[in-house]
Amino acid sequence: MQNRSLFRPPPLELVDKLRVLVVDDSPTMRGYLDTALRRLGHEVRACESYTAALGVAKEWPPHIAIIDVMLHGSPRGIGLGEVLREGWPETSVGLISGYRYTQDQQRQAESAVGGGLLLKPIPRSALVEMESRVRRGQAVFPTLEERGCGSDSLLSMP
Repeated sequence: MQNRSLFRPPPLELVDKLRVLVVDDSPTMRGYLDTALRRLGHEVRACESYTAALGVAKEWPPHIAIIDVMLHGSPRGIGLGEVLREGWPETSVGLISGYRYTQDQQRQAESAVGGGLLLKPIPRSALVEMESRVRRGQAVFPTLEERGCGSDSLLSMP
C-alpha cells in the first residue's frame, strides 16, 4: 500500500492560490463551484466520483476538498471525506448537500470529516470566507457548534 502521507499540498504560507478539489455528481453544481472558485483566484479540479477524486488527490493534493454528501456510488461523500481526512491530513474537507438533516445527523457528518456542512445552493459568501477560514486553521465551512444552532435543521450560511 502506498504511503498516503506523501500526498501533501504545498504549505499554505507559500501559496497565493489554494488548491480546491470539488466532488459532486451534479454537472451543474460542479460547474458553478469550478467557475466561482476560479474567479476567486483558486486552482480547481472538479470530478464526479469517489474514484476520480482519489486519483486527483494523489496527483494534485488539494488544500480543500468540497464534497457532496450524497455522491453517487459507494462510498458516498462522507466516506470520501473520511478517506481524505485520514490519508491527506493537511486537506480540509467541507461537505455540501441538497438535503436537510437533523442536528444529530449533521454533527455525525461534520465529526466524520472534521468540517462543516452547507446546504445547496452554496452562497458565494461561503466560498469567499472559505480561504480565510482554512488559512486560520478553521473548518472549511462553519460547523453547527460554531454557528450556535439551536434548531433541528440544517442551516446555510447567511
